[in-house]
Amino acid sequence: AYHVAAPGRWLDAGSMVHLPTWLHTLWPMGTESLFALLLPVGGVEACKPLVALMAGLSALGTVALGAALGSRAAGLVAATLLLVRMDAPSLGTTSVEGPLTLFVVLGALALARASQAAEGPDRRRWILLATLFAGFACCTKLNGLACAAFLAAGAAFAIKAPLEARIVSAGAVLAGAVCL
Repeated sequence: AYHVAAPGRWLDAGSMVHLPTWLHTLWPMGTESLFALLLPVGGVEACKPLVALMAGLSALGTVALGAALGSRAAGLVAATLLLVRMDAPSLGTTSVEGPLTLFVVLGALALARASQAAEGPDRRRWILLATLFAGFACCTKLNGLACAAFLAAGAAFAIKAPLEARIVSAGAVLAGAVCL
């Protein structure tokens, strides 16, 4: 798969050169850049635990999200379903779905915390953190842009504030995510 082959070719070239025969390398390559750091250490096998780690962190984040929304039990069920849906054998691959899921879940968790925070700096910090995770989602996979849009919509509904403040929150999340 190009997820590790492209970083391998970049390492061989000495820089991130254009790979004209690999259209996918023109898309977000954030996780692949992490793979480029791991490839010299232990080849493809060194990259696989990163994906499994991010999937596991996604499950933990899902439990925390469930607890933040009022039901730790629902979070546990959702985390279990998440791992089942990710398919255990694919956790030992170099797929980027685990990292994308992690950033979306953490963005949603930050928005849940923002909705519970009092108006002011604490709420802004949570929204900023959601923006950061939405940006990481955009850097992970092309459909991370859609995930960022959903997180932006979540920002508009996560806070109890006048409509203008909700629109500004949503715009800030989306603009910040895309700019990352």
